[in-house]
Amino acid sequence: MQYEQLQGTLTINGYSVELSMEMLEDIARKLPDEKHYTPLLSILGRSNNPEIRENVALSAYPDQETIERLANDPSFEVVSTLLNNRRIKEQIPEATLLKIMERNDISLMIEIAKNVDDYEKCDICKLIKILSKHPNAKVRFELLNGRHGQFAKTIAAKLVNDPVAEIARKAKELLKED
Repeated sequence: MQYEQLQGTLTINGYSVELSMEMLEDIARKLPDEKHYTPLLSILGRSNNPEIRENVALSAYPDQETIERLANDPSFEVVSTLLNNRRIKEQIPEATLLKIMERNDISLMIEIAKNVDDYEKCDICKLIKILSKHPNAKVRFELLNGRHGQFAKTIAAKLVNDPVAEIARKAKELLKED
């Protein structure tokens, strides 16, 4: 993945100044959440500064290419921020989310498990199947404890025979509820 050292100039009434890295971070942090900034978000999302990329991950309007770049970012914070952005989660394609899951970072897996039904471009049942078999009990526990609406019973059915007694017990309780 190619990242760039960003350079920018601010011009006001004919007076120009070079933007420092700190100023670019501030611009990325304070950029209004408006669709017409999408091209600027695309440029900022290619920055070699992970703080700038993290701020882009907070935005509601990065383009699909920028979302893909951020989802594959080497920085945990950037990917975590992206997964915590409800408006972006809805736009993450299944192949991209599966790549994030392949990292097998427990914190990222827990974040996905907590909100598995937010990933509208994904086969939620496929994600549930993967997460319900995860070797880390915390991932399975958070999958079961998330607010998953129509998928709650599906999740509980997958975890009813979990090797962790607490998870199996809670799954059975959820299945008994109407």
